[in-house]
Amino acid sequence: MVPFNKILCPYDFSEYSKHALAWTLKLNESNNLSIHILHIMINPLLYETGSPVFGSQIYADDLLSKLREENELLLDGLMAQLQLDHPEMELHLVCKESNDIGACIIETQQELKADLIVMGSHGRKGIKRFVLGSVAEDVVRHANCPVLIVR
Repeated sequence: MVPFNKILCPYDFSEYSKHALAWTLKLNESNNLSIHILHIMINPLLYETGSPVFGSQIYADDLLSKLREENELLLDGLMAQLQLDHPEMELHLVCKESNDIGACIIETQQELKADLIVMGSHGRKGIKRFVLGSVAEDVVRHANCPVLIVR
């Protein structure tokens, strides 16, 4: 018997997060777990005055709207495929915007009362540290539940 009921799996379309999702699904093959796939969109405009990089707030808002639409299409495709491949599984998609990915993962775990976080060792940013990515390390240090790191 698996001592988990609810798994949170952060997903950013990187190879590492794809492996983590595969492990999450594998853990659930013979168990009736609730799986919550968390996608966090990094929002360069989450500053009070907008982003100085873009200059025009109208342009920045339009760009952000397009990023949201692209993410939504990709996530809809992912969920449709997962539900087709695993109709028996209880799958949920959680979408958030944040510039502090680690804190957002921990906050979401606490909101959902997830028993386990399954995540990739590195994310889409491509910034690698010696052993773990900085987000994975942050989650391992601060989560109040077990964290499974997948390479």
